[in-house]
Amino acid sequence: MTNALAGKQPKDATLTALAGLATAADRFPYFTGNDVASLATLTKVGRDILAKSTVAAVIEYLGLQETVNKAGNAVQKTGDTLSGGLTFENDSILAWIRNADWAKIGFKNDADSDTDSYMWFETGDNGNEYFKWRSRQSTTTKDLMNLKWDALSVLVKALFSSEVKISTVNALRIFNSSFGAIFRRSEECLHIIPTRENEGENGDIGPLRPFTLNLRTGRISMGHGLDVTGDIFANRFAINSSTGMWIHMRDQNVILGRNAVSTDGAQALLRQDHADRKFMIGGLGNKQFGIYMINNSRTANGTDGQAYMDNNGNWLCGSQVIPGNYGNFDYRYVKDVRLGSQQYYGVNNWQTWNFQCPSGHVLSGINVQDTGSNSADNIAGVYYRPVQKYINGTWYNVASV
Repeated sequence: MTNALAGKQPKDATLTALAGLATAADRFPYFTGNDVASLATLTKVGRDILAKSTVAAVIEYLGLQETVNKAGNAVQKTGDTLSGGLTFENDSILAWIRNADWAKIGFKNDADSDTDSYMWFETGDNGNEYFKWRSRQSTTTKDLMNLKWDALSVLVKALFSSEVKISTVNALRIFNSSFGAIFRRSEECLHIIPTRENEGENGDIGPLRPFTLNLRTGRISMGHGLDVTGDIFANRFAINSSTGMWIHMRDQNVILGRNAVSTDGAQALLRQDHADRKFMIGGLGNKQFGIYMINNSRTANGTDGQAYMDNNGNWLCGSQVIPGNYGNFDYRYVKDVRLGSQQYYGVNNWQTWNFQCPSGHVLSGINVQDTGSNSADNIAGVYYRPVQKYINGTWYNVASV
């Protein structure tokens, strides 16, 4: 028997499994495992589907046409391009997760009446993730802004159409690697304070206080000197002056020309402008200092009026001195001269006599008697008066040498 079957095809396991089924109406075979078959009941739905000649007819029979239509416009898991909007109606989160790091976008809204609704952005894992804004033109990428855990770096110009509010003490820093200037609010004052040199970016405030604004009074204080190349307009100008000895006046706080006047040149310290002329307080080299007037019409070098003190201490005036009060002149100078009240000195004409006027007096007349007697001793007396000078409203008798 064995030799008789040699070379014959062995039984097919699949066909053997099907051959072992007991067929019946409305039953169809299916496999439940490898070469293991069973029968299932063929329902009306199954018969209806088998009766359809096309896939479209089967889809229509099952009512799946709308599903097929939506699937045709669905976003694919492997990536796709949207031509419309994407709306999340719940607390969904849009996230990127790579290597245990993530970046997420979400929207917090507890109710329509929630007054603290906001869209949030989050990066996370170990703290070295951050947000970067950048722009790309052709093959060039430019960073615009970086937002990290402890700082926001704006790498391009920032334009604001409203207030920028800063509540920290050190509000603004302008710096390079060598120098920095910090806008600092301290108590009631706003200061602009330099850092120490070579600490421009991260250094603390230095010891200098060049600019201070009192926020209560509006008063500005400046230290360490001020250089102004333009005009200064002020309602009043005051110097923080001091008092000392004469010799200290050379070094006291005063209004002074920044550059010393040259030996042979003129320099004005103060000037008042008028329509036709200018009045100045100034000097000429080291020779004179005083008040000068120069007409606007003058073309040649010189002055049109002056009163000054020279280097010898003399006071010189280019024209008359016309005071409004002559008191000091009257006190020093004689305004008038006169002879005072008359006095008489007389004797009998038969006596020999002589007479000398008292100090400060002069003879003003003689008394002659017995003019017909042809006598030499007929002068009976003399008249004399004091010489008086008028100074500062008072008459004084002059003295003799």
